[in-house]
Amino acid sequence: MKTEDAKNVQEEPGFSFSWALKGERLEREDAPWLLGRDVRYELTINTVNLDGNPMSGIKYRLKVNPEVLSKYRISISEVNQDVVSTMGGNAFAIFAELRANAANYEHTNVTFEISLESEGGVVQKISFAMGRLAQWSLLSLGEADSLYYLFTATSSWAGEGNAGYWDWDRIPIDWCDISIPALDLVVKASSADYAEDGGLRLYHRVYKKSFTGLAGTDVEVNYGPAFSKNGYSGTLPHTHVFQLPESRNPRA
Repeated sequence: MKTEDAKNVQEEPGFSFSWALKGERLEREDAPWLLGRDVRYELTINTVNLDGNPMSGIKYRLKVNPEVLSKYRISISEVNQDVVSTMGGNAFAIFAELRANAANYEHTNVTFEISLESEGGVVQKISFAMGRLAQWSLLSLGEADSLYYLFTATSSWAGEGNAGYWDWDRIPIDWCDISIPALDLVVKASSADYAEDGGLRLYHRVYKKSFTGLAGTDVEVNYGPAFSKNGYSGTLPHTHVFQLPESRNPRA
């Protein structure tokens, strides 16, 4: 994934493009702009001078490699239309729906490229990856046995629609670690199973004595992100704060 610097392509007429993306996403080194299906994104494009200050009145077009739009259900507003830049930037909506056959895994790992092309010859390309994102539910806290607490979280879809069944057996994701800053502790999942809707359910066992002295205080637990083996799907990180009760059986 690489964004070309337009200033290295052509210095005249003295401007380049800058951009920002809003929406729910995961950032990772090998896929820095991994988008999720059924999630709405807003891509804001600015034209800026060589000092990085915004400019207006510059005509350009946003283009996408056509085979992506013909093969996948991805919509991007104002593609192949003339746009005139404003001081506040121009916003483009990006949205991708899962195809009717949710088990069609050919359509769960998509890459596409957006090309920004001005009348002055300035060209900049932005690469994206798109997959299926899930998010963690609020955790629950119980007792595994007399020695261990058991943290449990279940994945649910991150998006605006029903993304269908995620076959976790075919696209396994690495078991997710949790971190507990107050204890300076990172815990790997002790086991996993599947919820009725196909979501992944994780269990983390934490030694009860680790919480000595924390009864009645707020404790933060962070679920880290995790990714499927194909790299195009994953779970978003999640933070939950609970109060460790004085009682023997804490509740989240």
